[in-house]
Amino acid sequence: MDDTQLNSSPSSPAARAGRKNLFIAFAVAIAVLAAGIAYSKFHSPLKGLNFEIAKPERLTQSGKATGAALSPDGKTVAYILNDQGAASLVLHPLQTGSDSQLVAPESVMFSGLSFSPDGNSVYYTASSKDNDLFSYLYKIPVQGGQPAKLVDDIDTSVSFSPDGQRFAFIRGVPGKGENHLIVANADGSGLQIIARRPGQVYHQSLITPAWSPDGKTIAFVNYQAPARRSLLTIAPDGSNLREIYSTHNYLGRPQWLRDGTGVVIPIREENIGERSQLWAIGYPAGQATKLTNDLTDYSTLWLNFDRDASSLVGIETVITGDLWILPGGDSSRASKISKDRSPVFFVTTLGKDHILYQTRDSGIFVANSDGSDPRQILASVPGVDDLSGCGDGRHILYGRVVGEESNVWRIDADGSNPTQLTREKSAVMPNCSPDGQWLFYWNEQERKLYKLPIDGGKPDNISLPNLSNPYTRISPDAKTVLYAGENPKGPTKPYLFSIANLANGTSSAQFEALPGMGMTVPQWDPQGHGFYLNMTRQGAPNIWKMETPGGPVKQITNFPSGLIASYAWSPDGKNLFVARATKTNDVILLTSPK
Repeated sequence: MDDTQLNSSPSSPAARAGRKNLFIAFAVAIAVLAAGIAYSKFHSPLKGLNFEIAKPERLTQSGKATGAALSPDGKTVAYILNDQGAASLVLHPLQTGSDSQLVAPESVMFSGLSFSPDGNSVYYTASSKDNDLFSYLYKIPVQGGQPAKLVDDIDTSVSFSPDGQRFAFIRGVPGKGENHLIVANADGSGLQIIARRPGQVYHQSLITPAWSPDGKTIAFVNYQAPARRSLLTIAPDGSNLREIYSTHNYLGRPQWLRDGTGVVIPIREENIGERSQLWAIGYPAGQATKLTNDLTDYSTLWLNFDRDASSLVGIETVITGDLWILPGGDSSRASKISKDRSPVFFVTTLGKDHILYQTRDSGIFVANSDGSDPRQILASVPGVDDLSGCGDGRHILYGRVVGEESNVWRIDADGSNPTQLTREKSAVMPNCSPDGQWLFYWNEQERKLYKLPIDGGKPDNISLPNLSNPYTRISPDAKTVLYAGENPKGPTKPYLFSIANLANGTSSAQFEALPGMGMTVPQWDPQGHGFYLNMTRQGAPNIWKMETPGGPVKQITNFPSGLIASYAWSPDGKNLFVARATKTNDVILLTSPK
């Protein structure tokens, strides 16, 4: 009996209530049964790794292993070792634990790693020396030798078909705001785009696809603006594209169960402070079952089964961080000012007399410009990000995700009077003006920049030449804006930073990103005399000064290690605030006890 028949049948209120209760009880029973079936399916040792009893074993202790792959026979782990600004590939036989170097250290970024199905070769991606955002695919025998370059422009590891004849990968296309799922022959020839999806083109949102054990299906993840993350499946010929699961949480790299009944996938729940855990998503129904609930923070980018899905390698990430004040930018005089246990990952200014910062669990704090009297003005609220303090010190802007929509909000400097300024689906990255009277924000779906009065109203589209990035920096005098765009010389070249006049949109200067900058837009000097850059050299991130666009750079801080998550100068230029962090990554192995 369907719902139409139920609603059209004449009955008393009591009878209708009885049927409703019976229907609810039946639905609950079915849900419990389905959950039991799913639990049994994904926990049964007959299906491979038994997650009920498997415990992560740490294979490395250096904290410098940034990616890993498991050989098909489950006997060898290959991992990426990043040390002192150089990356190398290392083989780790599980039986002996004796590491051997496969690819010598290079001053490039290694970001993709896979074994061939026969276990005889390793496929890895290495960035261009000119642009660490552009990578090539290489193949090298496990016995060593000269790597062979196979593919230009690749943003993930490759996933092989069961017969080893083809592989799949993801390529981000920043200019179009798209992710392309591509299949190719094992020698890199015959590239074919089988799916084009609107999606975010950032490192953490470009996820390696997974080719199913029967060879008929490829599973892949797509991050759509602003907070829709989907798991999709498609046939290798590009047919039968369907979404089997969507969420607001952060999805990671899928790995098929050996019988093809679903995938294991790391998921970080919506609050950014949560640890990523392993889940199973059934195929084709898309039911989700949590498999782990431990203290491990599983990297969403790295997960790899052996051929039988009986062993699993991943990367465990541990992040700590604090907010420091550096008088005059002097590292030797740095002192910690944050007191909250949650790591600080963002800092900016708020008027002339205050700073504003956010912790990993989304707590928002305000402190005096000398770092004293830190106080929380907004408790941890899921979905709050992209803080911007207004130059007049009166208001704070932020982006907030609710459901699948992101909008710009404004609060007073003391955290009161929250007010929604935009009513769109993908308004992100607000940037308040120095006088506090207006703001920029980026529409992720339209890929356009808008200007809006601080009290709200009708937004105006701001057209800037070669703008393809939501990060903009308004000059202290509010006359010009600094932003990033793609380099017209081609994708192998670094991002191009432009300075444009806000009155007429004309570009007055351009310069290329330097190695170690990535796509992070520099910050203006508080007095407008040049720019500050967060740049990594010899493995150590530091703040550098560029006096003129594209001119020489001078190192300001002298940190020997760690990360710089964010930084900001006080408006008077007397103090530099740095959110410093440590991030360790080690290879972990999950196996079922024999």
